[in-house]
Amino acid sequence: MPTPPQHPALVIIGVGPGDPELITVKGLQALQQADVVFAPIAAQGKPSIAQSIVQRWLRADQTLVPILTPMVRDETALQAARQAAAETIAQALQPDRRGAYIILGDPMLYGTFTPIAQRLRQIAPDIQITVIPGVTAISAAAAATETPLASGSERLAIIPGLRERSRSEVQRLSRKFARVAIMKAGPAFPMLMDALEEMGLLDDAVYVEKIGLEGETILRGKALTQAPREKRAYLSLMLIHNPTARSARTSSPQPEPARTYPAHLINLDKKRIVVAGGGPVGERKVRGLLAAGARPVLVSPEATPQLRAWAEQGRVTWRARPYDSMDVYAADLVFAATDNKALNERIAADAAEAGAWCNVADDPHLGDFHVPAVHRTQGLVVGVGTEGKAPARASAIRDRIARWLASSQESDQ
Repeated sequence: MPTPPQHPALVIIGVGPGDPELITVKGLQALQQADVVFAPIAAQGKPSIAQSIVQRWLRADQTLVPILTPMVRDETALQAARQAAAETIAQALQPDRRGAYIILGDPMLYGTFTPIAQRLRQIAPDIQITVIPGVTAISAAAAATETPLASGSERLAIIPGLRERSRSEVQRLSRKFARVAIMKAGPAFPMLMDALEEMGLLDDAVYVEKIGLEGETILRGKALTQAPREKRAYLSLMLIHNPTARSARTSSPQPEPARTYPAHLINLDKKRIVVAGGGPVGERKVRGLLAAGARPVLVSPEATPQLRAWAEQGRVTWRARPYDSMDVYAADLVFAATDNKALNERIAADAAEAGAWCNVADDPHLGDFHVPAVHRTQGLVVGVGTEGKAPARASAIRDRIARWLASSQESDQ
């Protein structure tokens, strides 16, 4: 038997989404060592789902204390319930008892104990609180349906119930993030179905209800598209995959040739252009932009002598500091040209979120456009590109064309 604590102790245990066998070994040990088990309930007289999950692991001599965590929007009622919960826990653990607060999923993901903990520390600072993570419903649903939550450099958005979210908000998130997990999706099921159908994303969506519990339901494919569009259970979630989302691009080579559309950008002096990176690559990007009439903003703690000279001449605005996500806010074009691959990926993700087109120097497929090797002469502009695959080759071909043009012009004179 473990040595009893010399002071009251409380362990917050994530018991998983429903399957009793998904509780962690550490969580099970802490549960069985507790003198008091606190089980949250949504309303007086209602059973605790968390308690039903761990019932088989409880000892007969353990004290069970229900903790009311009402699912209401009334802030006054919520504050009163949280204060009462903290006082109940504090009293039950005195003077030196060991407690376990069991909670669905993981305590740190929309857990009911977080606001209670603040009050408990105020009224009973002697109680030692520790947290043991648990398997989330999102992870369990992804495993049950073999649905990746993220792959490569994809970004995952996790959002709570959608009672206050509109169809346009769901569509906005689905365009920005390659993967979206919506918790408590059942009450908003009709709206979600309409939003995803309009975007053509229903084929890749998965709806999961009461994962690991009695009444578990999984809808995908034809079963999902034909499901009645009516409100469903509260304990539910939806996993959305949008392979065309801007954050769905990965750094791995594309299996199919990139499809490009050559174009000349004009009026760059009227565009907000940001270049992140003050090394040789950044200098090359800025040089090309200046030749096109742009007035770029350079973000980098250091800069090459040429970049410093352009900044002193007022041709470039130099922010001599590390990159910040706000640097791309309201930008039209962004160039990620640092020597840090992870930072370039972050810049590309920030640009996608800000709605700006981005060129990524060390991973062309991660961005929105490539920059060709350019030669200008006597009103003629020649651009040579290899769809980002071989910049050196493009430069060599450009130089050959430049020499040919020069010799042709000489022979014409």
